[in-house]
Amino acid sequence: MSRLKIKTAARVLSLVLAMFIAAAWAVPYVGTAVVMADVNQPDITITPLDEIHCSSYCVYDYTVDEIILEQQSHNRIYPASMTKIMTFQLGLDYLDSDAYVTCSQNAIESVASDSTMMYLCVGEEIKVSELYYGLMLPSGNDAANVIGESVINALFENYPAGGEVGPDGINAQYFIDLYGLPAEEIVANYPLSAFAELMTLRARNIGCTGTHFSNAHGYHSDDHYTTAFDLCLMMTNGTRNPDFCTVISSPTHICQATNCHPEDAWSTVRNTNQILMDPWM
Repeated sequence: MSRLKIKTAARVLSLVLAMFIAAAWAVPYVGTAVVMADVNQPDITITPLDEIHCSSYCVYDYTVDEIILEQQSHNRIYPASMTKIMTFQLGLDYLDSDAYVTCSQNAIESVASDSTMMYLCVGEEIKVSELYYGLMLPSGNDAANVIGESVINALFENYPAGGEVGPDGINAQYFIDLYGLPAEEIVANYPLSAFAELMTLRARNIGCTGTHFSNAHGYHSDDHYTTAFDLCLMMTNGTRNPDFCTVISSPTHICQATNCHPEDAWSTVRNTNQILMDPWM
């Protein structure tokens, strides 16, 4: 699925959400006199569904466990940066948001030159929570790789072979068996590959049957795919974490200083969700 089609699907979801928000706003509180100021709110034009061209979509209300709208929702699609929904969840589950991690050369240089970026530097020491904003607001592929490597480092450190299992029911032995290599070699040479395996495992654990990940950020690969329905499951799982909701609903974020960027506000990242930016929403 092309990025254009994915964006179109996202617009369908945004438009449906906009309709629900508008309806909820118009209902007065029972028993209370409600006076709404005349502020000349412009009419909101909603594109009819029969005029929306999208090969696959799924609009799901997780509060009642009901699919509202769908079209070929189990067909294979390429998720592009919606991949980061899963990357973020694994970061939240395995990493301390207040901890600092160091951006490795492999994590930074493994990002394609035409990627969207947070603009991290090799050797940069950055707070994990800052990576989350750089991941989800400007859709930084570099932030995704740093989170992925950090998760694998944390998994091997906190859940070694023979010890307790982590949030996904495994410890380091899972990867030792998968790769047929010592733990040290996996962490040193295959952390991003191992993270993609962990992403796919998590997808299966939450009920996704049509998903396979090959990277942390969603840059196109034929072996990196999902479905619209599986994306609903991932998003539902993510929104159970309040920190996930805080980040994705933030219109902007001012980045804190690091050793590579010594001044606060070296970057201001902005959310591209138009519902957050529209003053009438």
